[in-house]
Amino acid sequence: MLNSSKIQALAGVLVCLAVFCSCSEPESSSPPLPEVPIVSLESYPEDLRPRLRDAYEALQERPGDASRNGALAMLFHAHDEHALAETLYRRAAAIAPRDLRWSHYLGVVQSRMGKHTEAAESYRNTLQLDPSFRPARLRLAQTSFELGQIEDSAELYGQLLSANADDPESLYGMGRVFSAQGRPQEAAARLKRAVELSPRFGAAHYALALAYRDLSDEEGSQRHMRLHEQDKLGGPYPNDPLIAAVNALNTSQAELLQRAVDLEQSGNLDASIAEHLRTLEQHPDLTQAHTNLVVLYGRQGKYGEARKHYDAALDIEDRDARLHYNFGVLAFELERYDEAADAFARAIQIDPLYPEAHTNRGHLYEMQGKVDDAVRHYRKAIAAKPAHRTARYHLAQIMLSKRQAQEAIEHLQWTLEPVDEKTPQFYYALAAAHGQLGRHDEARRLAERAKELAKSFGQTELAARIDQVLAQLP
Repeated sequence: MLNSSKIQALAGVLVCLAVFCSCSEPESSSPPLPEVPIVSLESYPEDLRPRLRDAYEALQERPGDASRNGALAMLFHAHDEHALAETLYRRAAAIAPRDLRWSHYLGVVQSRMGKHTEAAESYRNTLQLDPSFRPARLRLAQTSFELGQIEDSAELYGQLLSANADDPESLYGMGRVFSAQGRPQEAAARLKRAVELSPRFGAAHYALALAYRDLSDEEGSQRHMRLHEQDKLGGPYPNDPLIAAVNALNTSQAELLQRAVDLEQSGNLDASIAEHLRTLEQHPDLTQAHTNLVVLYGRQGKYGEARKHYDAALDIEDRDARLHYNFGVLAFELERYDEAADAFARAIQIDPLYPEAHTNRGHLYEMQGKVDDAVRHYRKAIAAKPAHRTARYHLAQIMLSKRQAQEAIEHLQWTLEPVDEKTPQFYYALAAAHGQLGRHDEARRLAERAKELAKSFGQTELAARIDQVLAQLP
């Protein structure tokens, strides 16, 4: 991250641009233009310096040109130099007040700097130029909420939802508005719809957890708080073409890769794949991009493409346990079990304490009827990660088949938290273990809990199966 404290005299590299600005000053009735900041290029990463130099030289030639001020501002903006970007966006907006780009960008950097009052004014200026520009309306709604202007925020979100009732960001915003107004039932309805549309929307899960808490739904609150913990930063990818143009100016490895990952987290697999491929065009030896593509193509069932990136990553670095594990998961899902077993074995060879690799290797052995080998790997997974629920569950199932119910119970006790879609099956297995020991009252209690959870997660077949078992209990 760059820091605007780098502003200083640029000796021998750039001349002071302020001397060129007098010809572009607005009339005396208008506020004076901010002076162009003087920046030392030596303070910036080497690969960024040529672009900054070119933008500065262009501005030197025509300091009254709004586009040249804006172009330099966008470069600073892309690299988180918000104070420098703000100054230059102010100049661009003053020179070309009819170009909504500069007022919109100005509002965005002001928001990032915590200047919410100034940001709101910038977004209003943008909407005066184009009332239909959704990104500015959405940001103004968010900023109004931050300023405590709840009614204004509600009106703006209402307008956005009138145009698109299934917009996750607007549903989230309206949910927060209703919560702030003390209307948790209405808040929960909007927030629930937001996470249905964008399941990895971490902030919406958090807000929904709070709404359920206010409704005294403790189980719902805990479930969505856990989903928030799993994906704190996940959510719909911002649909703002102007900000996308700024983001495209940052071509560092970390930024490109994060952009691709953000697209995946928003559920846009095709766009994430395209962004990963663009990242590799500029950084062909970036192993993590190849590793991510193995997963992404795997989720689309495109084995050939995934295999190509697996092999490409191996050519760069073959000691990445996660790479082998990810390819193993893909091969397993496509029933290429020999390749899966080899990949999991290679992951374990690199990282002997890789619990997921041990668990999956154990499952493959179990499928082959090699129970002792399966148990050995499940125990290694548990030794590396005692709370590994899947390893504990599979090991418990084997113990039940061996009539060793007490050990099965010990393992299954670890699986009951957190409560998620897997929990009903774990309670069901625990009920079976107690039943095997003749503890019928406890078995019935656990089976009833399993059925209740199965229904809450829409697992109707499991609930019906549990009902059949309950009918047979003494």
